[in-house]
Amino acid sequence: MALVTACDLEKEIEVPLPDYDEQLVVECYLEDGQPYRMAVTESVSYFEGPRLPIVNDASVNITYGADRTTLNYSVEVDTFYRKAYNYVSNKPTRAVQGIEYTLEVKDPKGRSITGTARFLPKVPIKSVEWKYNEDDFAFLLVKFDDDPSLTNYYRLQIHRDSLNKNADVDFNLDDSFNTNGEVTLGTGYNYQAGDTVYVSLYHIEKSYYDFLETVAAAANANGNPFAQPAKVKSTVKGGMGVFATLVYDRKKIVLE
Repeated sequence: MALVTACDLEKEIEVPLPDYDEQLVVECYLEDGQPYRMAVTESVSYFEGPRLPIVNDASVNITYGADRTTLNYSVEVDTFYRKAYNYVSNKPTRAVQGIEYTLEVKDPKGRSITGTARFLPKVPIKSVEWKYNEDDFAFLLVKFDDDPSLTNYYRLQIHRDSLNKNADVDFNLDDSFNTNGEVTLGTGYNYQAGDTVYVSLYHIEKSYYDFLETVAAAANANGNPFAQPAKVKSTVKGGMGVFATLVYDRKKIVLE
């Protein structure tokens, strides 16, 4: 309903909205040596109140090559990373490069989601340097090598003190930052002597890069009348969400 005011006139306008069809939503990250864990929920209309409709009757499978793993309904909470899952398997993930991992989710309502992901080679962090200004605040300089013959995508995160806090730096990039086979990324003067920082460099697929970029754009546009509307690009088909691998190098640094 909209309310229009001009001088002393008011008019109520009824705006009919189409029925909203709930979609399946998944969140699943594969990491070498870690158990299979996934969240399966339903989407809700933008105009509904906040709620999280959990799906508890889905069929969930992840396949690579001849290996097929079924995830069963069981609610687990990761208190360290502050995430919750409702489909799990204690079988550890085995990262095999060059093989496609396939996700398939079906529910009794006839809805289904499919997705694919691959494990990419780990890209080592070559160095983490820091330099202080006259006020004794330091900036960080992160360097790593990039293969200029390939199109690569990365995610850089820097956490201060602990990995279970929000990242100070969370930056997605492609290899257009490459200079003579090396990528150099810097921060602001945000750190001091004695700070412990965790620098994580993820080598990610383009589909996950697009997902992260559009999630950030949608979050920035929400409630902002001057922002360009943004639609999240899911990495899956038939519903919404993300199915991706986590391949990263990490360094723990204490600033001296």
